[in-house]
Amino acid sequence: MNLCSILPLILILFALIGAAVSWWLGGTWYLGASIGVAAVFAPLVLLGITVKLFTLWRPDLPKCACGRCDYDFVPIDKAIAEAQKADEYHYRCRHCGAAYVSCNNNMSLIDEQGDRRTYMTHTKWGRWRRAD
Repeated sequence: MNLCSILPLILILFALIGAAVSWWLGGTWYLGASIGVAAVFAPLVLLGITVKLFTLWRPDLPKCACGRCDYDFVPIDKAIAEAQKADEYHYRCRHCGAAYVSCNNNMSLIDEQGDRRTYMTHTKWGRWRRAD
């Protein structure tokens, strides 16, 4: 069971608890239900904002080597990826078609002969840097 499947149940539960507490304290039930629903969504919104800020600091993948494409990579076919090592992820730029391999905090560019050239690297908490 994941969060998406139990979120409606959590919303209903918090709305009922909020309505009961508000009615017990002499308020209106819909005010308590609204506060209960807000108590569910507030942490989710804060978590989403935090994840977005971390992604702005260091995107999952760097920009393409051609310089015109941003972070628009697609994973290469699963059959090819499964033939490679388990800790490598193969990508291709959607616009220019350049092939990349992401492995061990490095992003390597694959040339026409199949040779790898380290393109970008990053530390655990750092941003992407050129490996020139």
